[in-house]
Amino acid sequence: MLTPRHSLLVLPLILMGACKPHEPTGHGAPNVERVAPLHPYPPGRWRLDTSELDHVMLWASHILIRYQAVASLDPCFSLADWHSNDSVPTRSRAEALELAQRIAAEATRSPQRFANLAREHSEDAATRERGGSLGGLRASHLQPWPEVLDALAATPTGQVTKVVETRYGFHVFQRREPASEKTISGARLVIAHDDAGWIKVLADRPIAVRSRLDAQQLADRVYAEATAQPEAFTQLVARYSEFGGSDRGGDMGMWSTREPSDYPREVEVLAQLEIGQVAPPLDSPIGYEILRRTPERQRERYAAELLRMTFNPWVPDSDSASKASTLGRAQAIIEQARSSGSGWGGLGPDVCCRERDEWQDGRGIPTISAAVERLAVGDVAPAPVQVGDSYVVARRVTPGNVAPPSAVYELPAPTQPNVGLFLSQRGGEFTKEQFRIVDTAAAQSLALATREASALSRLHAELGNFDGVTLDARQASLDVMFEKTQALLGDTGYETYTGLLNRHVETLLLPSSNP
Repeated sequence: MLTPRHSLLVLPLILMGACKPHEPTGHGAPNVERVAPLHPYPPGRWRLDTSELDHVMLWASHILIRYQAVASLDPCFSLADWHSNDSVPTRSRAEALELAQRIAAEATRSPQRFANLAREHSEDAATRERGGSLGGLRASHLQPWPEVLDALAATPTGQVTKVVETRYGFHVFQRREPASEKTISGARLVIAHDDAGWIKVLADRPIAVRSRLDAQQLADRVYAEATAQPEAFTQLVARYSEFGGSDRGGDMGMWSTREPSDYPREVEVLAQLEIGQVAPPLDSPIGYEILRRTPERQRERYAAELLRMTFNPWVPDSDSASKASTLGRAQAIIEQARSSGSGWGGLGPDVCCRERDEWQDGRGIPTISAAVERLAVGDVAPAPVQVGDSYVVARRVTPGNVAPPSAVYELPAPTQPNVGLFLSQRGGEFTKEQFRIVDTAAAQSLALATREASALSRLHAELGNFDGVTLDARQASLDVMFEKTQALLGDTGYETYTGLLNRHVETLLLPSSNP
């Protein structure tokens, strides 16, 4: 599996935040206990090829036990800007581990009691009241915590894991059966607060400055109103909701309970409601969500070509990267495209960053959906849409006929590593160093003459600098290098070479399985 093409897998926007986990906050830093983290499972073979993780769905619940020196008090497994106001526990790491192991033993003896144990013991406030349920998650969402995927890969459905440690504390997981297949439609009302920063990206109105407690109290009052008059939910959305799409009744689209979703907890909650019923407020990365299940209906499918232009909100307007300058460039692109009468007109390939997206009515970013649905196919939106720290210029196109990939419910266990994907995701110097190691092994194994060995080394050195280059460009460079290597070594020699490279990369990805 040296050179397969792969798509750039993107974690759901609402869960991405700054596109990386928060740095440790140092709660209790003076008392940090310098010990190796508890990871009782060996690296899983899913690590050899992560290209399909976006299509793998896993259902899980967890119980979290924190301790005083824990690195983060944020809600677990969210990369978004979402903070918890839970107090710091006073127990030591050793005390927390002892408690977690007792709970794990009890849950292992009686897996059917897991939800009750979570309500009684878990210190993840975002999931505790729902029995610790994380919903149906894309495996790619958990990839930043590989030790969690290792545990779930090794655990049969219905069973309970050993104690696993992350930056949040000690966890006990229960692997659950996939949800029963059901199609649901829903609407939401969102009350923002200062600890749920991603609402600022997706809002369609000014966001109130509000504490989490104030937001919770307001959400409880609005929920009481919605429960008393569920038929007035649309009016309540228009009055209170700060999430994009409030002018559309808070519509959040139609989903299958078994498809990969940007909103796994929300889909799970909606599936447990009757049509017309309203659920209690759900704490989430965008604030307190009040969800109402709505009747399923026929929905239009949209497709658009998008130019996404990021700006720096902190620099002065005179800076070329400022919000004002970026808006001016976006408006100039729109003027050029609309005056040309032929889509994007004469825009060059250097215009960054182009992408194509397709979505069903209710499931896209609300502000982009509102811009696209008013266009005829081929037309460019008359104004850019602001999404977070970027302006998006949209051109409506015809949706494709290709069905989305089907979800699978088990982590993959490939026999060989996806070398091309692994190396394209790393920096150039790292990649060159791995090839230098393989060069030496190949020269010895194939008894290469000095001239051939030097030629092989030159091919690897010609890869250039990967830093600052797109993943597709890196993959293309690797493809060319592998083709030249095969021409140099011949089919038999290339087979030996690829075997050495596969084993070396597998050693890097699964170190404990290759002593």
